[in-house]
Amino acid sequence: MALLKADMRRYVESTRRSYDVVFLNAGDPISLGTNRFFTKEFFHSLVGVLRPGGLVSFHVSGAEDMLGAAQATYFRAMVLTFQSVFPHWVVYPGARLRVVGSLQARALTEDYRVLSGRLVAHRINSVYVRPDRLENLLDPVRLAYFRSLAFSETAIRWNRDLDPVGFLAATAVWATPFFHGVNNLVEPLFESPIPLQVGIVGVCATTLVFAGIGLLRRSVMAPLAVAVAVGSMGAAQMAFQILLLFLYQVAAGALYAHLTVLVTACMAGLSAGALIVHRYQGALERVFGTFLAVHGLTAVALSVVACLSAEFSALGGLWPLWGVLAVCAALACFGGMAGGAHFALGCLVAERVGWSSSVVGGFLYGADMLGAAVAAAVTPLILVPAFGVQAVFYLYAFFLFFVLGFSALSLRQV
Repeated sequence: MALLKADMRRYVESTRRSYDVVFLNAGDPISLGTNRFFTKEFFHSLVGVLRPGGLVSFHVSGAEDMLGAAQATYFRAMVLTFQSVFPHWVVYPGARLRVVGSLQARALTEDYRVLSGRLVAHRINSVYVRPDRLENLLDPVRLAYFRSLAFSETAIRWNRDLDPVGFLAATAVWATPFFHGVNNLVEPLFESPIPLQVGIVGVCATTLVFAGIGLLRRSVMAPLAVAVAVGSMGAAQMAFQILLLFLYQVAAGALYAHLTVLVTACMAGLSAGALIVHRYQGALERVFGTFLAVHGLTAVALSVVACLSAEFSALGGLWPLWGVLAVCAALACFGGMAGGAHFALGCLVAERVGWSSSVVGGFLYGADMLGAAVAAAVTPLILVPAFGVQAVFYLYAFFLFFVLGFSALSLRQV
């Protein structure tokens, strides 16, 4: 027996070896990192390493007898995702519900007598797996209860790389003891994600609130437009970096090993963007147009990344680790350059509309950080589970486009 030290997903997606049994012993998907081991994409990749009649097994936290509402929702999401790839499956109850699946029905059994006979035939002297214990756990009534939990008359969102409902379900299980109503809030999301149109309406409403404040006093309209534009860019920049880290983790797995590289690339891009504006600010006769152009180009770039995000998550099995890291580092750097250039241009625009140079930097920095802080809180915990990664890219792109229109109208008189 050989011990291999590697990310198991990248190994599964790239190996040419095949196995009779794959025993998945990952923890519950209570983070976006561990969620990648319970997605339809990963289960599908396991098909490629199974021999005919092979078995795949994974577990979820549960109980031997009855599950609470949050646990039942979590169990249903995991099993239906697994069933979308392995149509034949059985469950063995316990403190951890062990699910075993196969592409062939004859490879599985829930009959305790058959399993007890195999223990005797193979001379396995087990301590915990005893015939009387198997008879109790594999009682037909008990098994029928767990199978009923996995049945749903409505369509259920599969746990996907870019639609991590498994993370949402597992988080609800762990949060329920502290916030009893959390499962009631998230359970409707498993039938269907929140439509993208709802998010667009929310974006419009949020922006219009700031616009309304400016309309109350037209003297602050232009300064407010600059602050909102910088704040929205700060939010989009933070969201882009978070989503990029998530995509990298799905494709490469070794996020923490290379986190410093990706963060450094982003910070280097921020500095480079600001330095470029500083170097050529004397040649920027139309600083307002350049400011708006960078804002709009960033929105277009987010839309392009959204279109390519599904293909990007599949790079793990195709590219070497250094190749995935190089692509992500380049994206982080270019994204940072747009943010740095936009902030520096925002400072120039703020001075042109009458702000004091002694306060403009600090005020805009506060707006930038406020936008980043809000995005850091809502993007991984609310937006990604509710809409999915690809839709979140589109939401931030639309947010920038909408703010761009507000800013252009506000600055046209200046």
